[in-house]
Amino acid sequence: MPRHPSVPLASGKRILFLFCGLFAVIPPVVFSPRVMADEIHLDASVAGQVREDDQSQRETPVNGYLGALFKDTESHFSTAADLRVFRDFNLRRDAFDLYQALIRWDPIDLLKLDFGRQFISQGFSTDIIDGIKMRIVPKGIVGFTLYAGVPRTVEEGDFNRDDGLLTGLSIGFKDVPRTNAQIHVSWRKEEVNGTGFGGNDEILAGANLSYQLSNSPRTLLYGLFEYDTTGQVINAGTAGVDLSVGRLFSLNTEFNYFNVNRDSERPSILEAFTEGPILSGRGAFTLTLVRRTLDFVSGYSYQWEEITSGTHRPGHLLDAGFEITFEEEGLLLSPGYYFRKSYGGTLHGVRALLHEQFTPRFYFSVAGDYAKYEKVTNHNGNAATLSLWTGYEVIKGLTLSAGWEMNRNVFFDNDVRGSFRIDYAFNHKFENKKK
Repeated sequence: MPRHPSVPLASGKRILFLFCGLFAVIPPVVFSPRVMADEIHLDASVAGQVREDDQSQRETPVNGYLGALFKDTESHFSTAADLRVFRDFNLRRDAFDLYQALIRWDPIDLLKLDFGRQFISQGFSTDIIDGIKMRIVPKGIVGFTLYAGVPRTVEEGDFNRDDGLLTGLSIGFKDVPRTNAQIHVSWRKEEVNGTGFGGNDEILAGANLSYQLSNSPRTLLYGLFEYDTTGQVINAGTAGVDLSVGRLFSLNTEFNYFNVNRDSERPSILEAFTEGPILSGRGAFTLTLVRRTLDFVSGYSYQWEEITSGTHRPGHLLDAGFEITFEEEGLLLSPGYYFRKSYGGTLHGVRALLHEQFTPRFYFSVAGDYAKYEKVTNHNGNAATLSLWTGYEVIKGLTLSAGWEMNRNVFFDNDVRGSFRIDYAFNHKFENKKK
């Protein structure tokens, strides 16, 4: 992993300093008599691994994740943050990603404001922006969401490049029985000073709708539509039906259309691997054979892709398996089979999972996977993996876990890795908040 260009950390000391600084600032702010949160939520995870790369060089990557939420109901004020730090102690590589750091304030009942770095998911995709989001929720059946800011891609470290712009409006219906409906408009500039409207600008318009027909059986109809007005391309179209009969039976059927403006300056996976739209249909099926003990779960997806100009190829994805549960013993067994076929090749695989929850605090799991594949390049082979994990909740909210993993494929005969994970969750509400 290359050094993150946006935050050049010289060593693990800076990462340690970041965590120490964060937790040094939080207590005075949270427990201040004037600004004392009545709700605190912390979620922290540290995951690490010891392994060798293809050059027989040892790697020790460690990832740390922190999510925090502080809320003061009386002042209608809250803050939230989500971040990731990375360090490879052997190779001396490091990185830092800040996913969210926002202040949320509800000055009046019908107005909600979010300031700072935040996730935006208003119909088209999920983005991260440095900006502001405003939600207006007047009485009645209609609500409004407006947002504007600089889009960020934290994994690419786009802080030193020309800033772009993302702004939009969503209008949604609320308090309409069994109905969720929204319309969306967004405008994105890849570069603020860019002049090429067709490639630099992207104006999207779309809508999504879901309607629940009945409760018994529960039947849900849903769909969405997205249109790129600058490229005059339909980016996405989806129509689906979700049907379930209690815990006995569930069925989902969905049809999709995907495309992209190939004149846009923004790179996309769809543009890189296809020359035209993708048509797909999928179905998922779950049947309870023995209540609370045995379920059959399956899913199938069909895709039609234009891989080169005028050349189309179908694709098939199939998954099927059983979920065997013994609640009193805390045991879960999940064997399964999967199949993939596309213009790149064919794959058959089997998998199995065993998870045992010995006590509410202590668990053990083992998972295995074996696949055999054939490629159009004639680089055929098989791959297998086996992993073991065990964990124990030492104190309330703090779980320590250790794992072992072995992989084998055509590139290496024996790849063994050791892993560890530390998870901590703290949630607290103050009943008697000091004034």
